[in-house]
Amino acid sequence: MEVYESSRGRIVRHEDRSEYRVACAQSGEGGQFDWGQSFTQSNRDRVMVAVQFKNGRRDYYVNGGMLSLHVGDVVCVSSSPGYDVGMVSLTGWLAQRDYLRAHGENRDEQRGKILRKAAQCDVERWLVCIEREQSTMLRAREVASGLGLQMKIVDVEYQGDGTKASFYYSAEKRVDFRELVRMLATEFRVRVEMRQIGPRQEAGRVGGIGTCGQSLCCCKWLHQYVPVTTSTVKMQDMTPNPQKQAGQCGKLKCCLNFEVDYYADARKRFPRLRTPLQLEGQNLFHAKNDLFRDYMWFSTEPRGAGRMVMLTLAQVEQIMALNAEGKLAAPLSELDLPQRAEAPVKDGYDDVIVEESITRFDNRTKPSKNRKPHRRKRPNAGQQHASK
Repeated sequence: MEVYESSRGRIVRHEDRSEYRVACAQSGEGGQFDWGQSFTQSNRDRVMVAVQFKNGRRDYYVNGGMLSLHVGDVVCVSSSPGYDVGMVSLTGWLAQRDYLRAHGENRDEQRGKILRKAAQCDVERWLVCIEREQSTMLRAREVASGLGLQMKIVDVEYQGDGTKASFYYSAEKRVDFRELVRMLATEFRVRVEMRQIGPRQEAGRVGGIGTCGQSLCCCKWLHQYVPVTTSTVKMQDMTPNPQKQAGQCGKLKCCLNFEVDYYADARKRFPRLRTPLQLEGQNLFHAKNDLFRDYMWFSTEPRGAGRMVMLTLAQVEQIMALNAEGKLAAPLSELDLPQRAEAPVKDGYDDVIVEESITRFDNRTKPSKNRKPHRRKRPNAGQQHASK
């Protein structure tokens, strides 16, 4: 079994047949589980195939020859000009479903075709192109800096046959890169294509580790970027904090959208308060909601400056109904307020993490740095003579 190491993963060739596949599970599956494979086995479900390229970029191609393809197979697809080499990331009914969802409006446009499974000559040429990408990117940055262009070349991707190179760049303003394209095409003798990307796409191509300790979603499995706005933060009752809620791209984290639908549905159960709740002797001003336990918090003073009171949804709706009839609700002392849930206290050996903390042997009462060391006073001459 032959194995080739590259930035695309470990490319493996079987001895009994001339077929190649990517052995890296993370790159091969593309972070998407084919949950429709068990009940979609017919050949007509394999017409549309998703092919993945460098850094999670993928496109959909037509399997006109009805080749037997599996996730991770290295294939040659049609391109303009020539052909490109990629890796199958999704097949079957789920690939057809994703294609219709992503290209719903342009589903009738002409799609590329899968030409064949990659042969040995295709893979060897593809590996040579992959090795040239790093040096080409560094040289392109030098040329762009020499021309004084306000742009940052993030990544370079060669086509599988080596006839075209795509240069991905980010820029705040419009850049005239016509001279740069001519110089790059002359030096590398390839067709140059410039593609501008945003901060989120740049972070996905560069990669990194998020605050959660995992790889960035945009470089691992997230292929479509949904806008994240400040209304998403407010929907989840979070205090706007750009330092904690911004990702490595400088924008709001994409994971803020993962649970926003649950919060939107939970908010529908809560009544909208346009005026404070009127009780006998005082008013209650709405402060915040507890979406997980169906409680609402109120303050006895405007803007949360007074005592905080927690009420259930049933109590709030009852008070609102009385206020709508022009009546005042019972005073706060007569209301059956829900009790706050307190964590149970256990005796003995409870918290293992605290007991085995690495700082348990540290001396917490450290002496001050400005404090001078204590010196023993020497007796004066009279005391020395008296002692003698």
